[in-house]
Amino acid sequence: ARTGAERPFVFPSVCPVCATPVERDTEKAVVRCPNRSCPAKLRERILHYASRLAADIEGLGEKLVDTLLAAGLVSDIAALYDLTVEAVAALPRLGTVSAKNIIEAIARSRQIPLNRFIYALGIRHVGERTARALATHCGTLDRFLALTQSESGAIPDVGIETAQSVFAFLSDEEERALVRRLQVRGVVP
Repeated sequence: ARTGAERPFVFPSVCPVCATPVERDTEKAVVRCPNRSCPAKLRERILHYASRLAADIEGLGEKLVDTLLAAGLVSDIAALYDLTVEAVAALPRLGTVSAKNIIEAIARSRQIPLNRFIYALGIRHVGERTARALATHCGTLDRFLALTQSESGAIPDVGIETAQSVFAFLSDEEERALVRRLQVRGVVP
């Protein structure tokens, strides 16, 4: 079905949202924005955390996340637990009843199985099955946070690339600080 008018795809050199130079994985056809503060990455991280298979925060969809970000009410996933009914009710197209339901859904997500919490963190290469394997092996969040790369690589369903991603996440002080902020806000995996 080719007509000869096709053009080769040119990967962007900068993130289309924050204009940070992108990083290209030479082994895969993918480019990624390395900016932790990129609004698009923050949006997607919040949506992933709130998804049904993760923290399962009912009512926290794309439109509400966009509204929360635009209002400056959330700066990371831990900030979701700082939201109040009053702050959410003051947003456009949201009333007190809707705000109360959203805050209650966020509060319910504080009690979360360890495997869903690990999945919710959005660690690269860690899907539901791998998160379940990590949670089964570790049993507790503290034990998960203490995993070494070689130990995680020895867990069934965790390959070398995934073990490297888990270790990189656990070695990243900003990610560990995020987990601590979640714990301080009462998230108990």
